[in-house]
Parts: sequence; C-alpha cells; structure tokens
Amino acid sequence: MLLQVDNGKVVPSGYALSISAFKVLNTDELAYIYFMLDPKSPYAKYSEDARKEQVLEDVPKVKMSKKLQAGMDKYDELIDSVALQLLRAGREGAFKLRNYFRDVDLQERDDNGKLVHSAKDLMYNLTKLGDTIDGIDKLEEIVKKQEAEGTVARGGVEIGRYNV
Repeated sequence: MLLQVDNGKVVPSGYALSISAFKVLNTDELAYIYFMLDPKSPYAKYSEDARKEQVLEDVPKVKMSKKLQAGMDKYDELIDSVALQLLRAGREGAFKLRNYFRDVDLQERDDNGKLVHSAKDLMYNLTKLGDTIDGIDKLEEIVKKQEAEGTVARGGVEIGRYNV
C-alpha cells in the first residue's frame, strides 16, 4: 500500500516515502493523488470529471504542477493492473449509461419521422442494469483481493502497517 487513510488523513507508507516522486509532495498533494486515483478512495465512484471537481473543492490548496503530475503518474503506474483498468473503464461506462437512461427521449424522431429510441429496448436494457452493477462489484472485489495479496511477504508473513 502506497497511500492509506489513517485517522481521517492520507498518509504515505515508508515505501512511498522512498520514491522520489512522492518525497517532494506535501500532505495535501498526496491526499489529492489518493482521492483521484486509488480505487478505495471515497471519490472513486464519481465520474472522472465530477471526481476532479469534488476533490479540488475538498482539498482546495492543491494546484496542478509538474511534480504533482509526476506523483500521479508514478502512483498510477505502481497500482496499475488489468483488473483496475477494467474497473475504471467499467465505472466510466456505468456513468455513461446513467446519463443515457437519464437523458433518453422516447419521443425523439429521426429525419424520416421514425422513433430513434424504442421503449421496448429501453425496458430490456433497464433489466440488464443489475448485471452491470454485479460486474462492477466483482471487479472491485478482484482489485481488493489483488491489493491484499500484494501485502503478503514471502513465507506468508503479513506486512504490517508500519512495515510497509
């Protein structure tokens, strides 16, 4: 674990502090990185644009800089996995679906006067939303499991909070 929340504050692990991209960042910048990129962040379920807006509102002292971008790039590189990439893509797709269902106009017609959206198709798609949510939940569990497996040292010895 590179960054974690402890007593309501984002704190870097000893390992994170040994990485030059994180050494030069202050507490607010590390919090920004965690809130923006970590799948366990309370902001992770926001769309990317809404997350950026909300995090900047909640951590207002942070200004984008080359060193912050370098820290974000390094953090993203170190936590990256196929499962995490799929989870992020799945969440973004779910936000697009949410917008589609919220904005679909069943009265909209094309240039020939034919309905663009079918109520039958919309109802069918609505019945499949549970499968979409289940799929995202499964990806979240896989990401959590992979992260947990990453905190076990050789020989089955678990790495403690202060050993990382």
